Amino acid sequence: MFRLLAEYAAEYIPQQIGLLNAARLRKARRGLFVGFGYVARGYIVDYDKDSENYQRFILYKPWQHAVLHLFERFYALGGDLSTLCREVEAMPFVFPAYEPWVDKRNIRDQTWKKVPGGYHISRRGIISILTNPFYIGWLIVAGDVITTENHEPLI
Repeated sequence: MFRLLAEYAAEYIPQQIGLLNAARLRKARRGLFVGFGYVARGYIVDYDKDSENYQRFILYKPWQHAVLHLFERFYALGGDLSTLCREVEAMPFVFPAYEPWVDKRNIRDQTWKKVPGGYHISRRGIISILTNPFYIGWLIVAGDVITTENHEPLI
């Protein structure tokens, strides 16, 4: 009897983890933020329970302008990434500091380079922004394009 109960207990945790991950994946496929990956710069998650966009991605205006500037400069430079990186490096900051009203769950700055007045970005970060389909409104979950109209496109 003990062995049967031990085998049942050993199977319980992986089974529960599988069920919870499946539920989390279903929620992500509905366009809600569930913690998969990171939130693209220029967006935050709406954590206001009274909002119609609860747990959805919304544009964060101060950072939206910074991301748009990166795209516009890249285009104006004819796709010259090295020049863009040099220009960005010369800036005092790329993304301004978060405003006080932003929910603390949106502030994920542990890996970002904090400088006086805001945050800076690396070459790898610039490439990540310029190649991210999230900025045109696409939602990709587990490698599948779920929808091309999930949230307001930044570009």
